[in-house]
Amino acid sequence: MVLEFAEHKKIKQELNADFYFAHPYSSWERGLNENTNKLLRQYFPKGSDFSDIEDSQLNSIMEELNNRPRKDLDYLTPHEVFQLAFGDGRCNIRDSPVAFQI
Repeated sequence: MVLEFAEHKKIKQELNADFYFAHPYSSWERGLNENTNKLLRQYFPKGSDFSDIEDSQLNSIMEELNNRPRKDLDYLTPHEVFQLAFGDGRCNIRDSPVAFQI
């Protein structure tokens, strides 16, 4: 059995990052997750059988979503934001020139 975030204390220490957990059944506390699910539903309707989906199809969808401009990212793509924050190999997202709050 895999426990999601079981090692969060270790990760927090190694990355010097804070962790926040949503309350059970409180979807409004997980906005990014809910929005991502909505985007994925454009490709996979509820009840889809994932056993027949090829890795190449998933990679294509991932590429498309990661290169899609987002209003909440000042119309940058998630890929561009990631490159701004981590492109030089350092985790420097709080000093990033991107105009949004983390």
